[in-house]
Amino acid sequence: MNTADTLIELTKFERKLRRIVRDYFRLKTAGARVLAFPSGKGGVGKTTVTMNLASALALRKKNVIVVDANLALPNVHTFIEEVPEKTLTEYLTGNAGVDEIKSRMRVRNTGFDVIPARSLVDVERGIEIEKMRDLILALKPDYEYILIDSSPGLSKYALYPAMISDTTFIVSAELKPAYIDAIKVESVLSRLGVSLEGYIINMVTKSGIKYFYNKNIFGIIPYDGKLKSMFSSGKTIFHSWLSFLYPSRNAFLHLADRIIAEYPPMV
Repeated sequence: MNTADTLIELTKFERKLRRIVRDYFRLKTAGARVLAFPSGKGGVGKTTVTMNLASALALRKKNVIVVDANLALPNVHTFIEEVPEKTLTEYLTGNAGVDEIKSRMRVRNTGFDVIPARSLVDVERGIEIEKMRDLILALKPDYEYILIDSSPGLSKYALYPAMISDTTFIVSAELKPAYIDAIKVESVLSRLGVSLEGYIINMVTKSGIKYFYNKNIFGIIPYDGKLKSMFSSGKTIFHSWLSFLYPSRNAFLHLADRIIAEYPPMV
């Protein structure tokens, strides 16, 4: 979808989305801090960041759940041993309840809950993305952090999770095409009234930040070949007993500590 088509779609959905968001904030209850992780394009490590950050938060003894809202090409299910028969996709079609779509991710002597998704191409009945609001409200009392792995791009499926979240970070990589797409996402989310907390830049080499130097950078994940290989096997960096050797480990722990300090659960 090009930028012109996106603006037309936003014109159609903007009023409806704004009304839903207003309703959400009126219904907001104490509980989990909801963090959304959109991106401009795929391949920048959004799922890698989400799952490793969730692991770091769990290792910091926080009660965490990850929701895979990447309904185009979901990846979170590759991290869990037992994928439930029903997923977020079935919930959004009205064919599953909250307790039917949860699974568990083990990390060392702890872990966190996961709600995987099934690709839209495998679903005959259309989904109602607005049901994400009901899901979040149902989860908030039981967790300290809800992490939403959003779809990349500018579709309503990508934008809506950010609109119903408390805190939004755009995930990108230190690459020019990724930078260009990330700026488009920032512009659209700002237009929709989403409060962006900054960027998390993945795969940063020793040469440092070149494209995002003038942006609010909340976290930097250094390039780590081990992180990529662990992702390919459906594991986080913390699943390696030698994780202390790898630079991304400390980056994720630092990111988790900063989130805990600056964005505590809602009280």
